[in-house]
Amino acid sequence: MKNPSPVDIDGFLENYLGTTPDYQLLSHNGIYLGMTVFHDTNCIPVYDLANNRAEYISAKANTVIFDSRLLEENQEHRYRFTAGHEAGHVVFHTPYFAYDPNQRNRLLTNQLLQRVFRPLFIYIHHASY
Repeated sequence: MKNPSPVDIDGFLENYLGTTPDYQLLSHNGIYLGMTVFHDTNCIPVYDLANNRAEYISAKANTVIFDSRLLEENQEHRYRFTAGHEAGHVVFHTPYFAYDPNQRNRLLTNQLLQRVFRPLFIYIHHASY
């Protein structure tokens, strides 16, 4: 590359990764800048400024939601960083969430049981000698 240039992060997210951008107030104080949606859901918490409270919205799978304050003047650097960060979630975590989302609950339950009871079983097994 003879002439480095900025990455078209929006093009990368939309055209290469196939995501759809959305813009919402994600919190009352700007603590959350982005969110990646892996499965269709109606449980995305957003901040409703008019009513001064959190509300839930629906979002389709492969949506990247940005805090709408990132569109304000002088926030392009934060927007680009957040877009790159969310692109990382899409690249690295999509395979994990690619199966039945209900399976995730069973997987987490099995992992929890193994972490809690396996050490107990090993302790009891060794204590009996």
